[in-house]
Amino acid sequence: MSFELYGPVFSLAKTATNTYNKLRLKIIGKYIWLWAEYISPSSGIYILDFAGNVVKSVKSSSDAGRLWTLHILRLGKSVGEHFFGYGDASSPRCTPATGTCGAEFEKCLDDGTCSMMCPTPRYNCDQANFAAPFYDAKTKVLFVDSMINGAPIYKYNPDTGYIDDWKAEEFYPNCYSVAILPYDETYFYLLISVARSPDKSNLYRCKWDTLRNAWKSTTYLKDACELVASNLTALYHAQCFSAPELGGWVLDSHDGTTAGIAILRPDGTMTRITPGCGMKRVFATKYALCRVENTQGIDIYDITTLSKVATLSTPYNNTQQSHQHAWQDLPFVTLTDNSKYYFYLLKYKGVAPVIQYDPSTRKFRVIDLITGNPVTAKVKVWCSSIGYPSGRFPIAITPSEMTVSDWTSPPACEKGAVTIEISDIVS
Repeated sequence: MSFELYGPVFSLAKTATNTYNKLRLKIIGKYIWLWAEYISPSSGIYILDFAGNVVKSVKSSSDAGRLWTLHILRLGKSVGEHFFGYGDASSPRCTPATGTCGAEFEKCLDDGTCSMMCPTPRYNCDQANFAAPFYDAKTKVLFVDSMINGAPIYKYNPDTGYIDDWKAEEFYPNCYSVAILPYDETYFYLLISVARSPDKSNLYRCKWDTLRNAWKSTTYLKDACELVASNLTALYHAQCFSAPELGGWVLDSHDGTTAGIAILRPDGTMTRITPGCGMKRVFATKYALCRVENTQGIDIYDITTLSKVATLSTPYNNTQQSHQHAWQDLPFVTLTDNSKYYFYLLKYKGVAPVIQYDPSTRKFRVIDLITGNPVTAKVKVWCSSIGYPSGRFPIAITPSEMTVSDWTSPPACEKGAVTIEISDIVS
């Protein structure tokens, strides 16, 4: 294990101090996509180059805190297509069907051009935030789970937009989230977290075929599934990641008094842990970052044992909400003081690795973001009928592993979808 921080590579001015520091950060093609609240000149969505210069403003909003990022990449049209969704209370570009605001689903290309996938779903903003997308190669649609008030699973055509949505269960005033937790080619698990005083979560086992061929076969999605466990401690998927090493998924957890994380397993058993920080898997290695909000220092945990194995010192504080780094694509790490955000890179074994792709040839490689040079790396590859968002891969499918040194074609996959994550750097 070898981790260190590099930078800052750039910084951005803040317009407010001692308030929630909400940031979402993704590397897309040659650009950095930034969702931010309380930055200068105004909150919203910006496209930056790797030096931190603003190339384009995609959207301005005084309520960027409602922006929830989701991301999945589709290749094969000479350009990468990236899908995002969020709910926005103040500046929707799709006319809301109800209420004063609306959810937005968007497709953006590598070159920074974006198009709205209107019409907006029938919910208002408080009932329609998006979370993570899953691409079904069989029916060629996106299934998207959601969070914050309301619990629908959305169905989208990647080319033409919104098709339909199916509520997980009846609406509750504070229904926090519904999560798709991938298991294998046949099953996924559906986690519904609702504020019922006290907050509780229910776990169901569902078939992918339910979404494909039995769409709206019942009034509520949960009724087409098998109840595994109920009245669990409240679990939320804001920073969910798969942990086959632990036999399940790691999620946010709150027992009504203290926040923490929990390992949820397919049989409905769970183990709560309160490390005092938000946790994020590091690439697809056996390590995770753990950061305490508004304090200095980043802890490194071993996922297999969930024990702290190292601490990185930081010159500035972690962003104020500890879970916010879950939306910051590694190798970026964001720190802050009262005047600026500082963007660092996480070096692992001497490099800041990212996957680079060529849509026209369908090839990929791993590069060091500091130098731009290719590096030799091991990658894990999942071949399945479902394309998974980063970190939320199926826990019961064993991936293949390959070593890449430069442009490489992924293994042939007759099932239709390939998910690739960095596994290790070859020294």
